[in-house]
Amino acid sequence: MFLGIAIGDALGKPAESASLENIQKRYGRITSYEDCASHKYFDHDSRGTTTDDWQLTKATAEGIIESPYGTVDMNAIAAWHIVEYQKSVRGWGKTTREAVARLATGVPWNKSGKTTEPKRGTGNGIPMKIAPIGAQMAVTNPECKEPAWAESLQTIDYFSRMTHDARMAVQSGLCQAFAVFKCLTSDPQDFRTHSFINCVVGAALMGKDKRFPKSKDEGDDDLHAALKLLYNHQDYEDAAKISEAFGGGNCYIFNSLPFTYMFFVKNPLSIDALFDCVSAGGDTDTNGSMLAALLGALHGPAIFPRNLVDGLQDREVVLDVATRFCNSLNIK
Repeated sequence: MFLGIAIGDALGKPAESASLENIQKRYGRITSYEDCASHKYFDHDSRGTTTDDWQLTKATAEGIIESPYGTVDMNAIAAWHIVEYQKSVRGWGKTTREAVARLATGVPWNKSGKTTEPKRGTGNGIPMKIAPIGAQMAVTNPECKEPAWAESLQTIDYFSRMTHDARMAVQSGLCQAFAVFKCLTSDPQDFRTHSFINCVVGAALMGKDKRFPKSKDEGDDDLHAALKLLYNHQDYEDAAKISEAFGGGNCYIFNSLPFTYMFFVKNPLSIDALFDCVSAGGDTDTNGSMLAALLGALHGPAIFPRNLVDGLQDREVVLDVATRFCNSLNIK
């Protein structure tokens, strides 16, 4: 899972914000790390380097590593966000950057995501970094028993609103956390696409619960309704059709999450799902990171080609975080 997050991030990084058509002209189909020439944030970065998707996933993982077994300490996660903020905010979305800046000045995590700015909190900042919470749930409560189940829902709400105080952000966090949970607790040979879709659609529906109130500035877009289109994945025969249906895979959760999951459910047993997703445009580093997290969680590291593993510049850091994360949860 951790390798997937970093690999998908690095693979999609050079093409971030490009359209399907422009990617086809410049790269054809992205199957290996490309250079970042002319990138608005990462112009001088070398191939195989990661972005804030991995950076903030790492912060989340470090917070869980420091948490008592079976819990997620929000104070620890907030502290690690500040650590990463002080290192670099290159590529950070404005919502995340401003919220963590408030954390750094002493605003508590249960208030740091609140803002008077309109229409904030509906970017990809939550699903891109929440995979470690899904993994923690899969290890400590694989059968979804109470009271740990209710505690996990509360944790996802807290985690989301720390930086993104919007119900759609909470919904996206629930979706990706439970998508990771589903993949980690499934055998690839027995993986059922319909069951996965039920999982993420159910998570989005759960996010509409009164426990997760909608902010006054959110519009009428319904993430739950958008994700229900996954049931018709056979109707989306190519990347162009998926891109047209979901805003080109941009950084708006309402578009990017069903866009990314559509590529996954069409081909959950192959690395081609990742290649097709990052080649289809939009928020390619985040979409690739979210999708590859699911591939890694479902299949293990063997799903990733050797050139992507070896060419990952942060590979040793990723493996170190993964090892310490597993040790903290007593995974042998």
